[in-house]
Amino acid sequence: MTAITHIGMTVSNLDAAINWYKEALGFRIIAGPFDMKTEEGDMTRDLQGEKVKHIRNVHMSASNQVGIELFEFVVPETRGEASRKPWEPGIFHLCVVAEGGDVHGMAKKIEKTGGKIISKIWTLDEEKGYCLVYCQDPFGNIIEVYSHSTEQNRFMLTVNESWQFSNGKKVMQMHPCLEKQVWHLDSPHPLPVWVYLLYSMSSIIVTISD
Repeated sequence: MTAITHIGMTVSNLDAAINWYKEALGFRIIAGPFDMKTEEGDMTRDLQGEKVKHIRNVHMSASNQVGIELFEFVVPETRGEASRKPWEPGIFHLCVVAEGGDVHGMAKKIEKTGGKIISKIWTLDEEKGYCLVYCQDPFGNIIEVYSHSTEQNRFMLTVNESWQFSNGKKVMQMHPCLEKQVWHLDSPHPLPVWVYLLYSMSSIIVTISD
């Protein structure tokens, strides 16, 4: 099985990002920060492109040794905030597990340190206290906060939204965090219907019984 080692993210201010990821999420520096001016034919230009002449970056790690690599491009200059929409191709969010499962507390901390809370806090399993929320770092990157790990959550996702009927079709509205994506179940089925939702870099299986 392949393991995830780190995710690369671009920010407009590396020093501010380092401080924020330390304070808000508890990440620690494991290498860097580095300041690199590139030359023709070197590894950085091969990886990042010929236009890249000067970059700064740092490797930071979470408690489970999975990391993030933050980049600030000096030439050409990184400006503004991340603007990718969830429906556009590419990675659009980073998911972390709140310490002690305290999603509310981490969301408040993210907001207090300059980030934003951009969704409601959604309960996946009320009895077990499984929940999640979408936030945003000060640089526009979406940060999802889980109360438990992906493996713990994957079989606990429950459908809290109500069934609706539209033009004679049964409609289920999935996570409002994902722009209320609608799944149409066009025909009756005597057996349970399995809906596979690619979510937070893992497949979460939702069982729906008629």
